[in-house]
Amino acid sequence: MPKPLTILNIGGYVVLLGIFIGVTLGVYSLFNPPLFLILINISQYEATLFFLGVYLPSFVIVVALGYVFATKPKLEQLSLWRTATLCTLTLLCLALSALSIFNFLSFLGGILVLIAVILAYTKPTFKAFWKREACFFVETGTTLIASSSMLFLLMWAVSRFLQTYSLGVYQANYSYPYLLLVIGVLSLFTFFVTPSLCLHGHNKGLCGILGLITGVLSFVTIIQNQYVFFNPSAYIGAFLAGIGTILTLCGAAVYIKLSLSGAASLPQFLESSVLYQGKYCPYCGEPWIDPNQESCSTCRRNLKSGLRTFFCPYCGRLVSEGFRNCPHCKEDILSLPIYVSLKKRREISFAKRKLGRLQRVLEILAEKTDVTLKEFVYISILTVVFTFMSFIGHVRTEPETIYGVFISRYGFPLEWLEVLFSEYRVNDVNILWAALILDFILYFLLAFAITYGVTRLKS
Repeated sequence: MPKPLTILNIGGYVVLLGIFIGVTLGVYSLFNPPLFLILINISQYEATLFFLGVYLPSFVIVVALGYVFATKPKLEQLSLWRTATLCTLTLLCLALSALSIFNFLSFLGGILVLIAVILAYTKPTFKAFWKREACFFVETGTTLIASSSMLFLLMWAVSRFLQTYSLGVYQANYSYPYLLLVIGVLSLFTFFVTPSLCLHGHNKGLCGILGLITGVLSFVTIIQNQYVFFNPSAYIGAFLAGIGTILTLCGAAVYIKLSLSGAASLPQFLESSVLYQGKYCPYCGEPWIDPNQESCSTCRRNLKSGLRTFFCPYCGRLVSEGFRNCPHCKEDILSLPIYVSLKKRREISFAKRKLGRLQRVLEILAEKTDVTLKEFVYISILTVVFTFMSFIGHVRTEPETIYGVFISRYGFPLEWLEVLFSEYRVNDVNILWAALILDFILYFLLAFAITYGVTRLKS
């Protein structure tokens, strides 16, 4: 698995590549108003104002953010405030990139950056669902929800001074921006409070309640505001809000599960069959070989009895009596660590066997193709670039049809986008999915051949 810093730098390069592709596409669209109508849903009379007043300032900001992400030298020992700063920059990158569909690749790079930062801060293992995994879900989800809230606020602000700009919502009354502000503020509050409460403490129930409130409120906002999505940017906003809501609710569910089954002294009929303890024995410091065992295989002490900590059950290092938190890893050591797994014990060994087979298949595939993760990223970026270039470089417009409607088709070698437009507005947009998938496969193979050939010639 690549390190978070590698993912962060790759995300920064993707942001920079996407923003330069976006400005090229934007300049091209200024000279092709029907295409501008499709991508921004604004009249050709205000297209120049949107490009100069909205897109170019966003371009400068996102370029600076991409440079910061691509050149950050280290990502170890993140504090909450450093994490909050990086996540705020990522939030800004996501919102500004999604404001114009031109920068879709930068939007994907921003998501990579966000994942890298939250991974480096929370350090989840994903071997089981525990408070670090729950914190990862909640932190990522609340940032995505805040990004969607900021995006819709920016769209509302642009629609105030550009009358033909589509807001992307059917009915937006006077309370609409205030509701978005409430969602954004509550999401950021949950982002700040959750790690402080739970990552080194006991307040798992409160974290679950906060996550539930944020997730449910954002979900209700999506439903109640009757989005109709005739601005493509609104689709990205709905994607951000939807994925963020799902992640936040998943993290909240894990927190609630931990709070209900966290006590080691639960009665037998209430004790979950999918609980197991931490990584090290708190009495002798030896690693626990079997995660479902009830006594240490080395010192034979009961691991579910009352705890008097001598060794940290998280990092295995010696801790003097009287400490509430481990002086080495800063974890709370007054209670045993409890993990929650979604799989029952009988399914664990089967899942491990399946995972081992999948890992062997991937290793064989990597040996046969000899493609590294870095090369795969290059191939993916080239594939997107080639697809964009085919979209920009090939346009076929049929003669005027009945009722003054024209038809334009985009894409090469297979035309996968069909646009029907009259003199002043777009009537319909159709995506031919089979042609798009075939084009994508062809460009993926071309990118693979170029990347593989160049890297092998260098070596």
